[in-house]
Amino acid sequence: MDVDRRKGVAGGLLVTLLGAATVVASREYDIGTPGNMGPGFFPMILGGLLFLFGLLNTGVAMAGRPAEGAERITLGRSMMLPLGVLLFGLLIERAGAVVATLAIAGCVWMAGYGFRIWEILLVTVVLVVISCLMFIYGLQLPTTYLLPW
Repeated sequence: MDVDRRKGVAGGLLVTLLGAATVVASREYDIGTPGNMGPGFFPMILGGLLFLFGLLNTGVAMAGRPAEGAERITLGRSMMLPLGVLLFGLLIERAGAVVATLAIAGCVWMAGYGFRIWEILLVTVVLVVISCLMFIYGLQLPTTYLLPW
C-alpha cells in the first residue's frame, strides 16, 4: 500500500473512531425524540454521521487512488475549513448570522480549488437566505440576531 493510500486509510479510521467515541459518550445523556430533543441527541447524530463518513473514507482509500487534486492540498488550505468554523462561532453573536455566514463561505472559497467567483457568490447568497429564514421563521429569533446593529 502506497503512502497516499495509507494516509487516507489512517484518516478514515481516525474519523471512524472519533465518531464511535462520540456516539458512546452521548449515550450518557438523555437522547429524547426528534420532536423533543435531549442534550445527547445532536452528539449522537453527529457521531453517527462521523462514523459513517469515516467508514466511507476508509473504504475509498483502500479501494483505489486518492481523489484527483488531493496532491495539491497544502497546510494553509487545509486549515481554512477549521478557521471558518472558528470564525463562525466567534462572529455569530457579535456580528450576526449574515456576517458569520459570509466568513465561513469565504474560508471555503479560499480552501477550495477551481471555484469560480460567481459560484461562491451564488452559494453564499443561498446560504444567507436559508439561514435568515431558518433563524427568523424556524427558530423565531429576532431579526437583530441576523445583523445586530
